[in-house]
Amino acid sequence: HGERPTWLTDDMLGVLGVDVPQLEARQVAAAERTFAAGNASFDAAALRGIGGFWPALGRATGHDWLSEDHYAQHELARAAWLLRYDPAIAAARRIDAHPLRLRDVLAARARSGARAIHIGQPPPPRAARSAATSLAGALLAGARGRHGLAAERAARGAQTAGALLAPLLGRDELNPVSDHTAFRHTVPLPPATGGRALRPRRSPVVLCYHRVGSPARDPQGLSVSAANFADQLAALRASRTIVPLDAVADGSAPADGVALTFDDGYIDNLETALPLLEAAGAPATFFIATGHTRSGAGFWWDEVVRLLADGGAGRLDVRCAGQTRSWHPRSAEERDAVRGLLHTWLQPLEPELIEGALASIRTWAGVAAGPPPAADRPMTIDELRRLAASPLATVGAHTRTHPSLRFAPVERRIAELAGSRDDLAEWLGAAPTTLSYPFGVPGVDVDEAVAWTAREAGFTAAYVNGARAPRGDALDALLVPRTVAPDVDGTALLRSLDADGAPQPRLRRRRSTA
Repeated sequence: HGERPTWLTDDMLGVLGVDVPQLEARQVAAAERTFAAGNASFDAAALRGIGGFWPALGRATGHDWLSEDHYAQHELARAAWLLRYDPAIAAARRIDAHPLRLRDVLAARARSGARAIHIGQPPPPRAARSAATSLAGALLAGARGRHGLAAERAARGAQTAGALLAPLLGRDELNPVSDHTAFRHTVPLPPATGGRALRPRRSPVVLCYHRVGSPARDPQGLSVSAANFADQLAALRASRTIVPLDAVADGSAPADGVALTFDDGYIDNLETALPLLEAAGAPATFFIATGHTRSGAGFWWDEVVRLLADGGAGRLDVRCAGQTRSWHPRSAEERDAVRGLLHTWLQPLEPELIEGALASIRTWAGVAAGPPPAADRPMTIDELRRLAASPLATVGAHTRTHPSLRFAPVERRIAELAGSRDDLAEWLGAAPTTLSYPFGVPGVDVDEAVAWTAREAGFTAAYVNGARAPRGDALDALLVPRTVAPDVDGTALLRSLDADGAPQPRLRRRRSTA
């Protein structure tokens, strides 16, 4: 719209988007099938399958080769959607010329050059000389009145200069500008980089385990092998003090104290973990998802792993929560990518919705619903009683159906927490006062409202998975951090505990420009 600037040549249009004409009434169905952005058009169900676009990066006027549509193309390829070139497809480019300024384009090119360095691309050869040559050529072309050529050379020089100035430019704009989207219930910040290394200080640690054994497939890293677990116990006994969990909660644990916890209530906690704990004389707390204990139903994430690994061919369409998301996995790597995307989508949903999604995946895989394999099943009520009879075992609550409580309605939160507490009181004769939150990531699955609900349900201590800054108020005991134990030997575990004690630099989250 408006008169085209004299400096805006065809060569510079590549960084600007395309416009899709307004669909007529008969074409509305096509809008459900495709989603246009940048220089590409996407199948809408496939785009939802990868979690949609990443949240906008950087400045609204500065999107370029690192923009959302390019990220989506890479994610689609990872999940088996292949790029197709169709020369018959055409798109019109519509540019609002009035606010478009050359300095904005040059700034975007400079930031693009810097970001390319940050994501691992090598710097251009003889970058300083190239930047100087381009900028000198831009000045010369401008002096001769060749404004388009001057703009092209200035843009090339700005991109190269940005690569040279990468330590000062671009890094913040690689961070997401929001912590969730309509497609992703959580968008994690990138790992911390830089900062001065600080000597870690010992303080009591709570370790979180889920399973002890060696399942055929463990893409989420929930299992620690029996050999490694035994070696970890030996190393902790030699170098740390293994303490009951209550000692961490009430502050009586020594600085080198380590408490051991297990989540979910898998059968291997009784059959494999408990004998090793008893041989080492190590106390542990077991947090039980009581709905699974009562029904014998397996955990949905394990079934997703089995279904994606063992069966299915062709396009997988899953309709859940009013959306259809699609994938077309062929190789083992693509199936694992789809598994991760399904897990991210399903985790914040209510159990009834997750069960509906599982039904779609079973149909695709040609597998009927049924009980989990023996190795993946939860303990029964009688087996839980046997576990609780050990003087080294304490039992705590882990809700009934393992929902992500931050996304659950308030009524469901209360029912899940109080129901798990009441189930354990009925089966074991005493109501638990400790709780671990399902999934348990602070700010993602657990927030202050969830912690207050836990307090109202009668819990005096509750545990999250991950680091958390102390608040200095009544919620501190309801948001105690834990460290997830890796599947490594004892020496490597001790090394990781010492490394985790080092403070990390903070990352700032940019405000959304959307």
